Amino acid sequence: MQRRLAYEAWGTTEAPPLPAPVSIPVYRHGAIRYCRARDLPYAARSVFAQWAFGRERPDIAEVEDAVHARDISAFLG
Repeated sequence: MQRRLAYEAWGTTEAPPLPAPVSIPVYRHGAIRYCRARDLPYAARSVFAQWAFGRERPDIAEVEDAVHARDISAFLG
C-alpha cells in the first residue's frame, strides 16, 4: 500500500529525501535570548508571522525583527 501511494504521489516507489532541519542562530541582548525573523527560510517567514501574530516580542531598539527564542523553537517543533 505504501509503495502504491508513493508511486502515485512522486512517480516512483521511493519517497524523496526529507529536507534538512532548520537551524536558527540564537542571539543575546543582556539576559534576553532572541532570534531574528529574517534568519528563517524565506518560505517560512509569512507562515511564522501569521503564527506569531499577537505574541510578545523582545524590546530591543536596534533589532526590529526580534522574536523570543522560545517562540521560534515552538514554531519549528
